[in-house]
Amino acid sequence: MKPYIIIETLLITLLCSCTSRQTAQTLDDVEGYIQQRPDSALTVLERIPRSSLHPRSIKAKFSLLYAMALDKNYIDTTDLSVIKPAVDYYKHHGTPDDRLKTFYYQARIFDNAGEYSNSIVSYTEAMRYKDRIADRRWLAMVYSGISIAYSETYNTDECLKYTNLAYELFTEEGDISNAYRMLYSKAQDYFNLGKLDKADSLYSDIVSHSDVDTLLLSSVYSSLGFLKVNEGEFNKACSLFETALEMSGTLNDLRHWSAYAYTLSKLGRVSESNKLFNAIEQEALTSVDYTYWRGLASMDSKDFELASQYLKTSYARRDSLLNNVLQQSTVKAQRDFYEAQNVKSKARAERLQLWIVIVLLAFLLIVISAISLIKRRTRLAQEERMRLVETSESIRAQWREEHNKFEAERKELRANYLKMYKQQFQLFDSLSETIIAADKQKNETKKHEQVYNKVKAMALDIDSDTEGYKRFEKEINNRMDNIMETFRADFPGWDEDDYRFVSYQFAGFNGNLVAMLRGYPSSSAVYMKKSRLKKLIEASTSERRDFYLAMFS
Repeated sequence: MKPYIIIETLLITLLCSCTSRQTAQTLDDVEGYIQQRPDSALTVLERIPRSSLHPRSIKAKFSLLYAMALDKNYIDTTDLSVIKPAVDYYKHHGTPDDRLKTFYYQARIFDNAGEYSNSIVSYTEAMRYKDRIADRRWLAMVYSGISIAYSETYNTDECLKYTNLAYELFTEEGDISNAYRMLYSKAQDYFNLGKLDKADSLYSDIVSHSDVDTLLLSSVYSSLGFLKVNEGEFNKACSLFETALEMSGTLNDLRHWSAYAYTLSKLGRVSESNKLFNAIEQEALTSVDYTYWRGLASMDSKDFELASQYLKTSYARRDSLLNNVLQQSTVKAQRDFYEAQNVKSKARAERLQLWIVIVLLAFLLIVISAISLIKRRTRLAQEERMRLVETSESIRAQWREEHNKFEAERKELRANYLKMYKQQFQLFDSLSETIIAADKQKNETKKHEQVYNKVKAMALDIDSDTEGYKRFEKEINNRMDNIMETFRADFPGWDEDDYRFVSYQFAGFNGNLVAMLRGYPSSSAVYMKKSRLKKLIEASTSERRDFYLAMFS
């Protein structure tokens, strides 16, 4: 290699290393202030050159922080590629906190896309690390996310369960702001369950505190106003709605705006009511609540034809929502399946711990019995001691035997690996000699023919009717735990051509190579035969069927 090329390579390597360190430092800084200044964090992250995101650990950290910054800036992305590098990396690396956060933000992206079934699975994956994280507020965020997903899919009972878990954990961790937020969600859950007294009590509890965030307080007044409309207290409802408007300039959603317009109608402020209904009509025309409240308002104003139209539309949409509610059992079933998997893992570990305790207790009981026997009779104690010594020696002998067996197997394995490497180097040596010999040829065509003929002869040797294929199959058996020997026993009576085809699949040959070896017209013919044999294996009752299929894929 020329000197200037070496110098250029070294300079590029040093530059990349320096850039990576700078990027890593920037990401550490962003991580420190992203919670307090998410807008600044997003700006800095978007300025980082994507070419500097290496190695994988830096790319994964950037991916996680970028997904976090988007979420905290209320940018509801549905692009899973944003979080994918973090998911791929933190599945096997990183702290439990990193892993939990990664699955949490993957779930948030699924939420943004309305894919709540997938989001529940991601949240459940995040919960696998709940007992090992340092910052338990993130677990509370996961509980909160699950609660929202269930709320969006009309599973109100499950929603309330996780709202309570999130509220309790935020309270334990001293996160008062989020605790108030979850208390508000809890009131909403009770309202959705039709428990208006409990919802009213919680709303009133929140507004009685002086340290509640203004936006949250406005939402509470809006929700409390909606509750009063449902209870028929229109004067109180109107006052609460207007308090919310004074605080934030808006109400929670179109449902509340529609109820407010209906309240104005009930209080005789028909002109204001119609004006508000008309203002939100285009945006809320497909809303169940809008058509319901406007239908009631039209009925109060004696416009029965218009009321009938709105109410029929509302009931039709409520039927559609009911169907959605009935379909949500699949979401819960999927969540329960993943939770069951986690429970099984924990139960397995607990059983192992129980057996260890039982063995230790049994050993202690034996020792106590031995000591008791020693105190009672010296002779019996001596015999018992000798028996224990013999048992100990027997165990040691067994251990030595197992250890020697292990060492022998290890040596054999090492020898097999050396043999395998030696065979590979012999093949390389053979090819190298062929190339060197070909280089001595002056005729370029003869050079290529000489190398081609040598390689082709080596490849075709394993498919010949001579000892070549036998050596090939023996090598597969040696390296793959006698797989061809057991396959022939499990599937007797096949054509030799089929056995050879199967051995090539186990060896990992691609379609083009198999076509060349067996003389098939194309790789498509190989895939057709592969499909036929695979169906025969799938239909078999062999205990090793799944293993064969895995090796066959």
